[in-house]
Amino acid sequence: MNGQTVKLKLSNNQNIIVLAFIIVLYAVRNAVPYIFFPLFSFITIYVVWTLIFTKNRIHTIKESLKALHPFFFLAAIELIALATAIPYGDNINIVKYAKEFYFYICYFYLISTHICNKADLSSLIKYISRFFFWFACAVSILSIIKYLYAPDVLVPGDETVTIFGTSLVSDYNFFSLFLINAIILNLYEIFTHKEKKHWIAMVFAIAIMFWVALLSTSKRGMFMILLLYAILLVPATIPCVHKMLFKAQTYFRNLLFVVSATIILMLSYCHITTFQSSEQKIANALSFDTAYIEGSNITSGYRFNIIFGKDLIKIKPKNTKYDSSQENSYNENILKNIEGTGKLVESRKIYWKISLETLHKYSIFQIIIGTGYKYLQDFYNHEYNLAGHPHFQPFAIILMSGIIGFVLWLALISYVTYIYVKNIRKDYSLAYLFAVNFTFGLFSFSNFFGASFLLFLIIIPYMYNYFERREKETGNAN
Repeated sequence: MNGQTVKLKLSNNQNIIVLAFIIVLYAVRNAVPYIFFPLFSFITIYVVWTLIFTKNRIHTIKESLKALHPFFFLAAIELIALATAIPYGDNINIVKYAKEFYFYICYFYLISTHICNKADLSSLIKYISRFFFWFACAVSILSIIKYLYAPDVLVPGDETVTIFGTSLVSDYNFFSLFLINAIILNLYEIFTHKEKKHWIAMVFAIAIMFWVALLSTSKRGMFMILLLYAILLVPATIPCVHKMLFKAQTYFRNLLFVVSATIILMLSYCHITTFQSSEQKIANALSFDTAYIEGSNITSGYRFNIIFGKDLIKIKPKNTKYDSSQENSYNENILKNIEGTGKLVESRKIYWKISLETLHKYSIFQIIIGTGYKYLQDFYNHEYNLAGHPHFQPFAIILMSGIIGFVLWLALISYVTYIYVKNIRKDYSLAYLFAVNFTFGLFSFSNFFGASFLLFLIIIPYMYNYFERREKETGNAN
Protein backbone atom coordinates (compact mmCIF):
# COMPACT_ATOMS: atom_id res chain seq x y z
CA MET A 1 0.00 0.00 0.00
CA ASN A 2 2.80 2.39 0.91
CA GLY A 3 4.64 1.59 -2.32
CA GLN A 4 1.52 2.36 -4.32
CA THR A 5 1.09 5.69 -2.51
CA VAL A 6 4.62 6.75 -3.35
CA LYS A 7 4.09 5.99 -7.05
CA LEU A 8 0.89 8.02 -7.20
CA LYS A 9 2.36 11.10 -5.53
CA LEU A 10 3.55 13.97 -7.73
CA SER A 11 6.80 15.86 -7.23
CA ASN A 12 6.65 19.48 -6.14
CA ASN A 13 7.48 20.69 -9.65
CA GLN A 14 4.83 18.42 -11.18
CA ASN A 15 2.24 19.82 -8.77
CA ILE A 16 3.17 23.35 -9.81
CA ILE A 17 2.80 22.43 -13.50
CA VAL A 18 -0.67 20.94 -12.89
CA LEU A 19 -1.67 23.97 -10.83
CA ALA A 20 -0.48 26.35 -13.58
CA PHE A 21 -2.48 24.36 -16.13
CA ILE A 22 -5.79 24.59 -14.25
CA ILE A 23 -5.20 28.28 -13.50
CA VAL A 24 -4.82 29.03 -17.22
CA LEU A 25 -7.78 26.74 -17.98
CA TYR A 26 -9.82 28.99 -15.65
CA ALA A 27 -8.80 31.98 -17.79
CA VAL A 28 -9.37 30.14 -21.09
CA ARG A 29 -13.07 29.60 -20.36
CA ASN A 30 -13.60 33.34 -20.97
CA ALA A 31 -12.34 32.87 -24.53
CA VAL A 32 -13.64 29.44 -25.53
CA PRO A 33 -17.12 27.98 -24.92
CA TYR A 34 -17.78 24.64 -23.19
CA ILE A 35 -14.66 24.76 -20.97
CA PHE A 36 -16.56 24.72 -17.66
CA PHE A 37 -17.13 20.96 -17.38
CA PRO A 38 -13.51 19.95 -18.14
CA LEU A 39 -12.33 22.62 -15.68
CA PHE A 40 -14.78 21.57 -12.96
CA SER A 41 -13.83 17.90 -13.34
CA PHE A 42 -10.11 18.59 -13.45
CA ILE A 43 -10.00 20.86 -10.41
CA THR A 44 -12.27 18.59 -8.34
CA ILE A 45 -10.10 15.53 -9.04
CA TYR A 46 -6.94 17.50 -8.27
CA VAL A 47 -8.28 18.87 -4.98
CA VAL A 48 -9.25 15.34 -3.87
CA TRP A 49 -5.83 14.09 -5.02
CA THR A 50 -4.11 16.82 -2.98
CA LEU A 51 -6.18 16.09 0.13
CA ILE A 52 -5.32 12.37 -0.07
CA PHE A 53 -1.61 12.59 -0.83
CA THR A 54 -0.63 15.68 1.15
CA LYS A 55 1.03 14.90 4.46
CA ASN A 56 -0.19 16.67 7.61
CA ARG A 57 -3.46 17.74 5.97
CA ILE A 58 -4.72 19.62 9.04
CA HIS A 59 -1.48 21.58 9.25
CA THR A 60 -1.69 22.36 5.50
CA ILE A 61 -5.25 23.65 5.77
CA LYS A 62 -4.24 25.84 8.73
CA GLU A 63 -1.32 27.17 6.69
CA SER A 64 -3.74 27.92 3.82
CA LEU A 65 -5.96 29.96 6.12
CA LYS A 66 -2.92 31.79 7.49
CA ALA A 67 -1.43 32.55 4.07
CA LEU A 68 -4.63 33.78 2.40
CA HIS A 69 -6.90 34.75 5.29
CA PRO A 70 -8.25 37.96 3.64
CA PHE A 71 -9.37 35.94 0.62
CA PHE A 72 -11.08 33.29 2.71
CA PHE A 73 -12.80 36.08 4.68
CA LEU A 74 -14.11 37.70 1.49
CA ALA A 75 -15.15 34.24 0.26
CA ALA A 76 -17.15 33.82 3.49
CA ILE A 77 -18.97 37.08 2.71
CA GLU A 78 -19.69 35.70 -0.79
CA LEU A 79 -21.12 32.52 0.79
CA ILE A 80 -23.49 34.60 2.93
CA ALA A 81 -24.41 36.63 -0.18
CA LEU A 82 -25.24 33.38 -1.99
CA ALA A 83 -27.57 32.33 0.83
CA THR A 84 -29.55 35.57 0.42
CA ALA A 85 -30.13 34.78 -3.27
CA ILE A 86 -31.73 31.35 -2.76
CA PRO A 87 -35.34 32.66 -2.53
CA TYR A 88 -34.85 34.52 -5.81
CA GLY A 89 -33.26 31.70 -7.83
CA ASP A 90 -35.67 32.12 -10.74
CA ASN A 91 -34.36 35.59 -11.58
CA ILE A 92 -30.80 35.37 -10.22
CA ASN A 93 -28.30 33.01 -11.78
CA ILE A 94 -27.33 31.61 -8.39
CA VAL A 95 -25.66 28.56 -9.94
CA LYS A 96 -23.19 30.87 -11.74
CA TYR A 97 -22.11 32.51 -8.47
CA ALA A 98 -22.05 29.18 -6.63
CA LYS A 99 -19.67 27.80 -9.26
CA GLU A 100 -17.36 30.81 -8.87
CA PHE A 101 -17.38 30.42 -5.08
CA TYR A 102 -16.42 26.76 -5.46
CA PHE A 103 -13.51 27.69 -7.75
CA TYR A 104 -12.32 30.40 -5.33
CA ILE A 105 -12.08 27.97 -2.42
CA CYS A 106 -10.37 25.29 -4.53
CA TYR A 107 -7.75 27.69 -5.88
CA PHE A 108 -7.10 29.27 -2.47
CA TYR A 109 -6.44 25.83 -1.02
CA LEU A 110 -4.32 24.52 -3.92
CA ILE A 111 -2.13 27.63 -4.21
CA SER A 112 -1.40 27.86 -0.49
CA THR A 113 -0.72 24.09 -0.37
CA HIS A 114 1.65 23.71 -3.34
CA ILE A 115 3.29 27.16 -3.40
CA CYS A 116 5.52 27.21 -0.33
CA ASN A 117 8.18 29.83 -1.10
CA LYS A 118 9.22 32.48 -3.61
CA ALA A 119 10.98 29.91 -5.81
CA ASP A 120 7.71 27.97 -6.15
CA LEU A 121 5.89 31.19 -6.96
CA SER A 122 8.42 32.04 -9.69
CA SER A 123 8.02 28.56 -11.18
CA LEU A 124 4.23 28.93 -11.12
CA ILE A 125 4.42 32.24 -13.02
CA LYS A 126 6.82 30.69 -15.57
CA TYR A 127 4.51 27.76 -16.29
CA ILE A 128 1.43 30.01 -16.38
CA SER A 129 3.16 32.10 -19.05
CA ARG A 130 3.91 28.99 -21.14
CA PHE A 131 0.40 27.60 -20.89
CA PHE A 132 -1.03 31.01 -21.76
CA PHE A 133 1.10 31.03 -24.93
CA TRP A 134 0.01 27.59 -26.16
CA PHE A 135 -3.66 28.08 -25.29
CA ALA A 136 -3.62 31.52 -26.94
CA CYS A 137 -2.09 30.00 -30.10
CA ALA A 138 -4.90 27.43 -30.23
CA VAL A 139 -7.55 30.09 -29.58
CA SER A 140 -6.08 32.32 -32.30
CA ILE A 141 -6.21 29.51 -34.87
CA LEU A 142 -9.85 28.77 -34.03
CA SER A 143 -10.66 32.49 -34.17
CA ILE A 144 -9.11 32.93 -37.60
CA ILE A 145 -11.09 29.96 -38.96
CA LYS A 146 -14.29 31.35 -37.45
CA TYR A 147 -13.60 34.85 -38.81
CA LEU A 148 -12.96 33.57 -42.32
CA TYR A 149 -16.16 31.53 -42.38
CA ALA A 150 -18.54 33.78 -40.43
CA PRO A 151 -17.41 37.05 -38.77
CA ASP A 152 -20.83 37.33 -37.09
CA VAL A 153 -22.77 34.30 -35.90
CA LEU A 154 -25.65 33.84 -33.51
CA VAL A 155 -25.06 32.07 -30.21
CA PRO A 156 -26.45 28.51 -30.42
CA GLY A 157 -29.75 28.36 -28.59
CA ASP A 158 -30.01 32.13 -28.18
CA GLU A 159 -30.82 33.97 -31.41
CA THR A 160 -30.81 37.35 -29.64
CA VAL A 161 -27.02 37.29 -29.06
CA THR A 162 -24.44 37.73 -31.81
CA ILE A 163 -20.75 36.79 -31.66
CA PHE A 164 -18.73 39.46 -33.48
CA GLY A 165 -15.46 39.51 -35.42
CA THR A 166 -12.76 37.07 -34.33
CA SER A 167 -14.34 36.43 -30.92
CA LEU A 168 -15.42 32.87 -30.11
CA VAL A 169 -17.78 33.95 -27.31
CA SER A 170 -20.42 36.64 -26.91
CA ASP A 171 -18.39 38.44 -24.21
CA TYR A 172 -15.80 39.81 -26.64
CA ASN A 173 -14.23 42.01 -23.94
CA PHE A 174 -13.02 39.03 -21.92
CA PHE A 175 -12.16 37.12 -25.07
CA SER A 176 -9.71 39.88 -26.00
CA LEU A 177 -8.50 40.11 -22.38
CA PHE A 178 -7.36 36.47 -22.45
CA LEU A 179 -5.24 37.15 -25.54
CA ILE A 180 -3.88 40.40 -24.09
CA ASN A 181 -2.77 38.52 -20.96
CA ALA A 182 -0.94 35.98 -23.15
CA ILE A 183 0.68 38.74 -25.21
CA ILE A 184 1.97 40.69 -22.21
CA LEU A 185 3.28 37.67 -20.29
CA ASN A 186 5.16 36.23 -23.24
CA LEU A 187 6.51 39.48 -24.67
CA TYR A 188 8.01 40.27 -21.28
CA GLU A 189 9.61 36.83 -21.15
CA ILE A 190 11.03 37.25 -24.67
CA PHE A 191 12.42 40.72 -23.85
CA THR A 192 14.01 39.66 -20.54
CA HIS A 193 15.43 36.21 -21.39
CA LYS A 194 18.18 36.56 -23.98
CA GLU A 195 18.69 32.78 -24.11
CA LYS A 196 15.05 32.24 -25.16
CA LYS A 197 14.83 29.67 -27.97
CA HIS A 198 12.54 30.01 -31.00
CA TRP A 199 11.91 33.66 -30.13
CA ILE A 200 11.32 34.64 -33.79
CA ALA A 201 8.45 32.14 -34.09
CA MET A 202 7.08 33.35 -30.73
CA VAL A 203 7.16 37.00 -31.82
CA PHE A 204 5.19 36.24 -34.98
CA ALA A 205 2.74 34.05 -33.04
CA ILE A 206 2.18 36.91 -30.59
CA ALA A 207 1.68 39.28 -33.52
CA ILE A 208 -1.13 36.99 -34.74
CA MET A 209 -2.67 37.11 -31.24
CA PHE A 210 -2.36 40.90 -31.47
CA TRP A 211 -4.37 40.84 -34.72
CA VAL A 212 -7.04 38.46 -33.37
CA ALA A 213 -7.53 40.62 -30.25
CA LEU A 214 -7.69 43.74 -32.43
CA LEU A 215 -10.50 42.34 -34.60
CA SER A 216 -12.51 40.87 -31.71
CA THR A 217 -14.57 44.12 -31.86
CA SER A 218 -13.97 44.74 -28.15
CA LYS A 219 -13.72 48.45 -27.46
CA ARG A 220 -11.76 47.93 -24.24
CA GLY A 221 -9.62 45.31 -25.95
CA MET A 222 -8.75 47.61 -28.84
CA PHE A 223 -7.86 50.43 -26.44
CA MET A 224 -5.55 48.14 -24.41
CA ILE A 225 -3.95 46.71 -27.57
CA LEU A 226 -3.21 50.20 -28.91
CA LEU A 227 -1.92 51.31 -25.49
CA LEU A 228 0.43 48.30 -25.35
CA TYR A 229 1.60 49.11 -28.87
CA ALA A 230 2.28 52.74 -27.89
CA ILE A 231 4.19 51.64 -24.78
CA LEU A 232 6.44 49.26 -26.73
CA LEU A 233 6.92 51.80 -29.54
CA VAL A 234 9.05 54.00 -27.26
CA PRO A 235 11.77 51.41 -26.40
CA ALA A 236 11.66 50.13 -29.99
CA THR A 237 12.55 53.57 -31.36
CA ILE A 238 14.92 54.51 -28.49
CA PRO A 239 17.31 51.61 -27.79
CA CYS A 240 18.57 53.06 -24.49
CA VAL A 241 15.02 52.97 -23.11
CA HIS A 242 14.74 49.29 -24.06
CA LYS A 243 18.06 48.61 -22.33
CA MET A 244 16.82 50.34 -19.20
CA LEU A 245 13.50 48.41 -19.14
CA PHE A 246 14.57 44.99 -20.43
CA LYS A 247 17.89 43.62 -21.77
CA ALA A 248 20.06 45.27 -24.41
CA GLN A 249 20.51 41.93 -26.20
CA THR A 250 16.75 41.67 -26.84
CA TYR A 251 16.28 45.04 -28.52
CA PHE A 252 15.86 43.54 -32.00
CA ARG A 253 12.98 41.38 -30.66
CA ASN A 254 11.12 44.48 -29.51
CA LEU A 255 11.78 46.15 -32.85
CA LEU A 256 10.57 43.07 -34.78
CA PHE A 257 7.33 42.92 -32.79
CA VAL A 258 6.61 46.64 -33.21
CA VAL A 259 7.25 46.43 -36.98
CA SER A 260 4.94 43.39 -37.22
CA ALA A 261 2.28 45.12 -35.12
CA THR A 262 2.53 48.27 -37.26
CA ILE A 263 1.95 46.26 -40.46
CA ILE A 264 -0.98 44.48 -38.79
CA LEU A 265 -2.52 47.79 -37.68
CA MET A 266 -2.26 49.24 -41.20
CA LEU A 267 -3.70 46.14 -42.89
CA SER A 268 -6.47 45.84 -40.27
CA TYR A 269 -7.48 49.45 -40.73
CA CYS A 270 -7.61 49.02 -44.52
CA HIS A 271 -9.61 45.82 -44.14
CA ILE A 272 -12.08 47.37 -41.69
CA THR A 273 -12.69 50.45 -43.81
CA THR A 274 -13.28 48.40 -46.99
CA PHE A 275 -15.47 45.76 -45.34
CA GLN A 276 -18.63 45.06 -47.33
CA SER A 277 -21.67 43.46 -45.73
CA SER A 278 -22.52 41.54 -48.91
CA GLU A 279 -19.20 39.69 -49.06
CA GLN A 280 -16.12 38.86 -47.01
CA LYS A 281 -13.15 39.62 -49.24
CA ILE A 282 -10.55 37.69 -47.26
CA ALA A 283 -12.74 34.59 -47.24
CA ASN A 284 -13.40 34.90 -50.97
CA ALA A 285 -9.70 35.36 -51.73
CA LEU A 286 -8.97 32.10 -49.91
CA SER A 287 -11.91 30.35 -51.63
CA PHE A 288 -13.93 29.92 -48.44
CA ASP A 289 -17.70 30.03 -48.53
CA THR A 290 -18.75 32.71 -46.06
CA ALA A 291 -21.63 31.56 -43.86
CA TYR A 292 -23.75 34.54 -42.88
CA ILE A 293 -26.85 34.46 -40.76
CA GLU A 294 -29.54 36.67 -42.17
CA GLY A 295 -29.35 40.17 -40.74
CA SER A 296 -26.39 39.51 -38.40
CA ASN A 297 -23.49 40.29 -40.71
CA ILE A 298 -24.03 44.04 -40.44
CA THR A 299 -23.46 44.17 -36.67
CA SER A 300 -19.68 43.76 -36.86
CA GLY A 301 -19.53 46.88 -38.99
CA TYR A 302 -21.50 48.74 -36.37
CA ARG A 303 -19.14 47.55 -33.62
CA PHE A 304 -16.12 48.95 -35.50
CA ASN A 305 -17.94 52.23 -36.16
CA ILE A 306 -18.59 52.89 -32.47
CA ILE A 307 -14.99 51.95 -31.59
CA PHE A 308 -13.55 54.51 -34.02
CA GLY A 309 -16.29 57.04 -33.35
CA LYS A 310 -17.24 57.54 -36.98
CA ASP A 311 -18.88 55.68 -39.86
CA LEU A 312 -15.91 53.84 -41.35
CA ILE A 313 -18.21 51.09 -42.59
CA LYS A 314 -21.47 51.72 -44.38
CA ILE A 315 -24.09 49.64 -42.60
CA LYS A 316 -26.76 48.10 -44.78
CA PRO A 317 -29.03 45.05 -44.66
CA LYS A 318 -27.93 41.95 -46.55
CA ASN A 319 -29.23 41.45 -50.09
CA THR A 320 -30.95 44.83 -50.22
CA LYS A 321 -30.16 47.93 -52.22
CA TYR A 322 -28.41 50.51 -50.07
CA ASP A 323 -30.38 53.70 -49.46
CA SER A 324 -28.50 56.40 -47.53
CA SER A 325 -31.80 58.01 -46.44
CA GLN A 326 -32.58 54.86 -44.44
CA GLU A 327 -29.21 54.73 -42.69
CA ASN A 328 -30.16 56.63 -39.51
CA SER A 329 -33.30 54.62 -38.81
CA TYR A 330 -31.49 51.39 -39.56
CA ASN A 331 -28.61 52.30 -37.20
CA GLU A 332 -31.16 52.99 -34.45
CA ASN A 333 -32.44 49.43 -34.76
CA ILE A 334 -28.90 48.09 -34.55
CA LEU A 335 -28.30 50.12 -31.38
CA LYS A 336 -31.33 48.55 -29.76
CA ASN A 337 -30.43 45.04 -30.87
CA ILE A 338 -26.88 45.19 -29.57
CA GLU A 339 -27.18 46.81 -26.17
CA GLY A 340 -30.89 46.66 -25.48
CA THR A 341 -30.86 50.15 -23.97
CA GLY A 342 -29.12 52.27 -26.60
CA LYS A 343 -25.48 53.23 -27.04
CA LEU A 344 -22.73 51.59 -24.99
CA VAL A 345 -22.05 54.57 -22.73
CA GLU A 346 -25.74 55.31 -22.30
CA SER A 347 -26.44 51.74 -21.22
CA ARG A 348 -23.74 52.01 -18.53
CA LYS A 349 -25.31 55.23 -17.28
CA ILE A 350 -28.67 53.49 -16.97
CA TYR A 351 -27.12 50.67 -14.92
CA TRP A 352 -25.37 53.18 -12.64
CA LYS A 353 -28.57 55.17 -12.24
CA ILE A 354 -30.40 52.01 -11.18
CA SER A 355 -27.59 51.25 -8.71
CA LEU A 356 -27.88 54.65 -7.02
CA GLU A 357 -31.68 54.48 -6.96
CA THR A 358 -31.55 50.98 -5.46
CA LEU A 359 -29.03 52.08 -2.83
CA HIS A 360 -31.21 55.06 -1.97
CA LYS A 361 -34.08 52.69 -1.11
CA TYR A 362 -31.96 50.68 1.34
CA SER A 363 -31.99 51.25 5.08
CA ILE A 364 -28.86 52.42 6.93
CA PHE A 365 -28.35 48.86 8.18
CA GLN A 366 -28.54 47.46 4.62
CA ILE A 367 -26.11 50.11 3.37
CA ILE A 368 -23.63 49.08 6.07
CA ILE A 369 -23.80 45.28 5.66
CA GLY A 370 -25.34 44.95 2.17
CA THR A 371 -28.14 42.71 0.94
CA GLY A 372 -26.11 39.89 -0.64
CA TYR A 373 -26.99 38.79 -4.14
CA LYS A 374 -30.55 39.87 -3.46
CA TYR A 375 -29.46 43.17 -5.01
CA LEU A 376 -29.63 41.44 -8.41
CA GLN A 377 -33.33 40.81 -7.76
CA ASP A 378 -33.73 44.50 -6.92
CA PHE A 379 -32.23 45.25 -10.34
CA TYR A 380 -34.69 42.87 -11.94
CA ASN A 381 -37.62 44.54 -10.16
CA HIS A 382 -36.66 48.03 -11.32
CA GLU A 383 -38.94 49.83 -13.78
CA TYR A 384 -36.36 49.30 -16.56
CA ASN A 385 -36.68 45.55 -15.90
CA LEU A 386 -33.00 44.87 -16.58
CA ALA A 387 -31.83 41.44 -15.42
CA GLY A 388 -28.27 42.63 -14.95
CA HIS A 389 -25.88 44.22 -12.46
CA PRO A 390 -24.29 47.69 -12.00
CA HIS A 391 -21.40 47.11 -14.48
CA PHE A 392 -19.25 49.06 -12.01
CA GLN A 393 -17.55 46.93 -9.39
CA PRO A 394 -17.63 49.40 -6.44
CA PHE A 395 -21.41 49.80 -6.83
CA ALA A 396 -21.87 46.03 -7.03
CA ILE A 397 -19.77 45.42 -3.91
CA ILE A 398 -21.57 48.09 -1.89
CA LEU A 399 -24.97 46.70 -2.86
CA MET A 400 -23.85 43.14 -2.16
CA SER A 401 -21.74 43.51 1.00
CA GLY A 402 -22.32 47.08 2.15
CA ILE A 403 -19.76 49.62 3.29
CA ILE A 404 -18.02 46.91 5.34
CA GLY A 405 -17.38 44.67 2.33
CA PHE A 406 -16.38 47.63 0.16
CA VAL A 407 -13.80 48.84 2.72
CA LEU A 408 -12.31 45.34 3.01
CA TRP A 409 -12.14 44.96 -0.79
CA LEU A 410 -10.63 48.44 -1.19
CA ALA A 411 -8.03 47.71 1.51
CA LEU A 412 -7.00 44.47 -0.23
CA ILE A 413 -6.78 46.11 -3.67
CA SER A 414 -4.80 49.05 -2.22
CA TYR A 415 -2.40 46.68 -0.45
CA VAL A 416 -1.85 44.62 -3.61
CA THR A 417 -1.34 47.78 -5.69
CA TYR A 418 1.25 48.97 -3.16
CA ILE A 419 3.16 45.66 -3.45
CA TYR A 420 3.13 45.89 -7.27
CA VAL A 421 4.40 49.50 -7.22
CA LYS A 422 7.03 48.61 -4.62
CA ASN A 423 8.37 45.70 -6.70
CA ILE A 424 7.62 47.00 -10.19
CA ARG A 425 11.28 46.92 -11.23
CA LYS A 426 11.39 43.15 -10.59
CA ASP A 427 8.59 42.35 -13.04
CA TYR A 428 6.84 44.97 -15.19
CA SER A 429 4.56 42.41 -16.82
CA LEU A 430 2.59 41.40 -13.71
CA ALA A 431 2.07 45.02 -12.66
CA TYR A 432 0.82 45.94 -16.13
CA LEU A 433 -1.35 42.81 -16.26
CA PHE A 434 -2.90 43.74 -12.93
CA ALA A 435 -3.70 47.25 -14.18
CA VAL A 436 -5.23 45.89 -17.42
CA ASN A 437 -7.32 43.17 -15.73
CA PHE A 438 -8.47 45.48 -12.94
CA THR A 439 -9.60 48.05 -15.52
CA PHE A 440 -11.57 45.41 -17.41
CA GLY A 441 -13.12 44.05 -14.22
CA LEU A 442 -13.96 47.47 -12.84
CA PHE A 443 -16.71 47.88 -15.44
CA SER A 444 -17.84 44.24 -15.59
CA PHE A 445 -17.61 42.39 -12.27
CA SER A 446 -20.61 41.92 -10.00
CA ASN A 447 -18.69 40.67 -6.94
CA PHE A 448 -15.22 40.78 -5.31
CA PHE A 449 -13.11 38.82 -7.80
CA GLY A 450 -15.22 38.24 -10.90
CA ALA A 451 -14.42 35.24 -13.08
CA SER A 452 -11.09 36.08 -14.67
CA PHE A 453 -7.32 35.92 -14.25
CA LEU A 454 -7.49 38.98 -11.96
CA LEU A 455 -8.07 36.65 -8.99
CA PHE A 456 -4.53 35.26 -9.39
CA LEU A 457 -2.99 38.66 -10.09
CA ILE A 458 -4.28 39.66 -6.64
CA ILE A 459 -3.10 36.45 -4.94
CA ILE A 460 0.44 36.42 -6.44
CA PRO A 461 1.75 39.67 -4.84
CA TYR A 462 -0.01 38.85 -1.57
CA MET A 463 1.72 35.45 -1.45
CA TYR A 464 5.04 37.03 -2.43
CA ASN A 465 4.83 39.48 0.45
CA TYR A 466 3.76 36.69 2.82
CA PHE A 467 6.86 34.66 1.90
CA GLU A 468 9.12 37.68 2.40
CA ARG A 469 7.68 38.31 5.87
CA ARG A 470 8.06 34.63 6.78
CA GLU A 471 11.69 34.60 5.58
CA LYS A 472 12.46 37.65 7.72
CA GLU A 473 10.78 36.10 10.77
CA THR A 474 12.73 32.85 10.23
CA GLY A 475 15.98 34.79 9.83
CA ASN A 476 15.40 36.79 13.00
CA ALA A 477 14.55 33.59 14.91
CA ASN A 478 17.82 32.01 13.82
